[in-house]
Amino acid sequence: MREQALILLDLNSQSPGNIRQILQQNSEKLNTLFWQGQDILQILNTRSFWLDQILTYAWQKWMPESDACLIAVGGYGCQRIHPSSDADILILKSADSPTLNQSIETFIAYCWDCGIKLGSSVRTLSESLYFAANDITIFTNLLNARLIIGQTSLFKQLQETILYTENLWPFKDFFEAKCVERQNRYLRYADTEYNLEPNIKDSPGGLRDIDTICWLAMRKYHEGGLEALLRHQDIPAREFQILVNGQAYLWRIRYGLHLTAKKLCDRLFFEYQESLARQFGFQDKTLNLAISSFMQQYFQTVTKIREITDMMCQHFAKTLKTPAERSPSQKLSPFCEIVDEYIEITDIHALTNPENLMQLFVFVAQHNLKGFSAEATQILSDVIQNTTIESFQNKLIADCFLNILTAPFAYQAFALMHRLGLLQIYIPEFSAIVGQMQYDLFHIYTVDAHTLLVLRNIDSFFQNTPIEKFDLLNECKNNIKHIEILRLAGFFHDIGKGQGGDHSLIGSQIVHDFCHRHQINTEAADLVAWLVQNHLLMSQTAQRKDIFDKNVIAEFAHLVQSHDRLSYLYLLTVADILATNPALWNSWRAALLQDLYKTTSSWLKTETHEQKLSVEQNAHEALQIINTECPSISSEKVNMLWQEYNQEYFMLENPASIAWQTQIILSNQEKGKSFTIALKPHWNQVGTDIFIYAPESLNLFASICATLEKIFLTIVEARINSTTNHYSLQSFVVLEISGQPIAGPQRLHEIQHALSILLTPFAQKNAPLVIPFVSRHVPRRLKYFSSAIHVKISTPLSTGKTVVEIDAPDFPGLLARIGEAFVKGEVVLHSAKINTLGNKVEDVFFVSDKLTGQPITQPERVEQLKSLIEKSIVEHCK
Repeated sequence: MREQALILLDLNSQSPGNIRQILQQNSEKLNTLFWQGQDILQILNTRSFWLDQILTYAWQKWMPESDACLIAVGGYGCQRIHPSSDADILILKSADSPTLNQSIETFIAYCWDCGIKLGSSVRTLSESLYFAANDITIFTNLLNARLIIGQTSLFKQLQETILYTENLWPFKDFFEAKCVERQNRYLRYADTEYNLEPNIKDSPGGLRDIDTICWLAMRKYHEGGLEALLRHQDIPAREFQILVNGQAYLWRIRYGLHLTAKKLCDRLFFEYQESLARQFGFQDKTLNLAISSFMQQYFQTVTKIREITDMMCQHFAKTLKTPAERSPSQKLSPFCEIVDEYIEITDIHALTNPENLMQLFVFVAQHNLKGFSAEATQILSDVIQNTTIESFQNKLIADCFLNILTAPFAYQAFALMHRLGLLQIYIPEFSAIVGQMQYDLFHIYTVDAHTLLVLRNIDSFFQNTPIEKFDLLNECKNNIKHIEILRLAGFFHDIGKGQGGDHSLIGSQIVHDFCHRHQINTEAADLVAWLVQNHLLMSQTAQRKDIFDKNVIAEFAHLVQSHDRLSYLYLLTVADILATNPALWNSWRAALLQDLYKTTSSWLKTETHEQKLSVEQNAHEALQIINTECPSISSEKVNMLWQEYNQEYFMLENPASIAWQTQIILSNQEKGKSFTIALKPHWNQVGTDIFIYAPESLNLFASICATLEKIFLTIVEARINSTTNHYSLQSFVVLEISGQPIAGPQRLHEIQHALSILLTPFAQKNAPLVIPFVSRHVPRRLKYFSSAIHVKISTPLSTGKTVVEIDAPDFPGLLARIGEAFVKGEVVLHSAKINTLGNKVEDVFFVSDKLTGQPITQPERVEQLKSLIEKSIVEHCK
């Protein structure tokens, strides 16, 4: 390519501005060739070649006789420069000199003026060696050092010292440090390559995995690249070619990602996946299917890269151990043994029997092993590639699979079966969810990765791994008689996704058929199928319904039927939430599930149940509480106040809340206060209750919401009621924006003070109530999913109100914007049920027409209100 039309023009006498323009024009031509399918390595080398020319020209211009040299390091040292990558350089000088330092500053500034983004360091030889000895990142960068121009002898001193000094990061130390670095990097991505928005460089199976084994080769053999591993017979030719192709594939994605993002970006965010899928020619009936095809190719590639780089790391670890350091082998069967926590295969021919193949994974599940040795992994890859589902259809193999389900370390076996492709063969339905994307605001992993994480969570429950905010773990574990039932439910709970229809029902049928094929008894099969069909039941009940409504508990208990089922469902629900997105599991959600569990458990133990209290009973119990807690407040005063309330208030609030709110209002009225603000811990000791009693205003709800969101609070529940004397009773349950409980009297005072500033001018001086402006960064994913907004408006006869149901992304100021839309639509808000689910809300509002007080039934008014709400939300998602 360098001989083609993209060679840089003569740089002599060119100004930095002209050089910048030349570089930009040639880059645009090169980018066009990239999208046309030009070889990616040639493109990367060409970009590096151009930078070499400009830097050489600048060096000759400003530092022609200097006692220093210019060295490319890192990716630039390997001649790999992507569109938005920095060019990492080291200016190596023989000694410090004010004149030289001034020249270096001028040189670096000139390069920036020419349009080159430098990542520069300036050091003497002794400084470079000192930092390299104490920082493995610096040492690693210097392994790829390449001289551009300058004192050759100085560069050779550095290169020879780095490559050939045995006590400077000896291979054993270097290898161990790189393994720790790799493991820590994996942990940042939940040890899975199946993140929905993966990092091309750092996610498991990414470019950094290939870089790591190339660095190991450079340190061991003083020559880098995958070719060195092939020459020294560390890697078989087939695996070598897979890595070469995989590296080129990831380079292409990274190059295209930089062009699409128009900045340095190595994360495949959803918004870039769409553009890249189109640019790389992926087409399907729908855009999501095209993106899924693109991402599945990515996942298949990085899975193979991870598998091979795992093998390489095992290989190097094995070569480093002396005979004395190696653990004695432990015979497992006539065809395999354990060596250093890995299974070695001693008889390849035995694997022609599929039962022996499956038995290997039983051993992994029983013995808490790291996996298979590098040689065994290669053997298994070959064997599994030629295995069919028909060869697994006998009872002995089915029994082996069931043994995995009952073993203590089942997750490790399932993870290895998945990575090697055996799981997809043994359970063909699983292949449909491998690499399947999930386009929502909840999930951060593909369906198959999420499924395996559910199994990992279940294993952790029974290995006494502490789970934050999970107090019922031991009680539930004691109620679980068969862990294999829970694992089967976890494995199959999402297997019906992507097949059209209700994935819970589809999955229930699939697992029922599986149980029948494996001769699992009818009672256990029915329980597994029920768990799969109802795996969302507990979370939906806890988060969308009033779990202190006895009718809700009665309905839920009727579906659950027994304590055993309740425990299975509770553990499955927690494992599912934790595997969906760690951010979803917070104190509030934990408390909701725990209270639903306890309330249902009590219900199942009791033979007779009280029905939901009537309006009169609620009021009577509240009055008794007031008489007990505050006898100075007369019943007459209480009843006079309550005459102004509508019946809906007494239906929605419990007696304790009614009593608390009533006492606060009457106490403040005696003090001549025109409004009431009160705070107390919520009943579950996680949230904080905020109660406000103030004159009615169309803007009141929106203004309160905006004020609370402005001081970084998250509203998780809200209730609004109106009185006949034109006052509004508004109750909120709030958490910190982080999802944590509010802590400390100072924070409570801050909340009360902010609300007082809002309400004082309005309540005391009749000043207009202005909705505070909430200015905060809108999360990127919310912008991408801004189209996922659903507004449903109906008028059920039973309510006498118009019901507005809103499903939308959650973002700072959302409730205020909805309240503002109600004001513009000239509707009055009577009550609301706010339900925040991570980055999504499912809210219900009860409203009526401002002028008539009647439900909104005219089609044009309904459409107008719906349009106002949608427009308000979409505008603030942008």
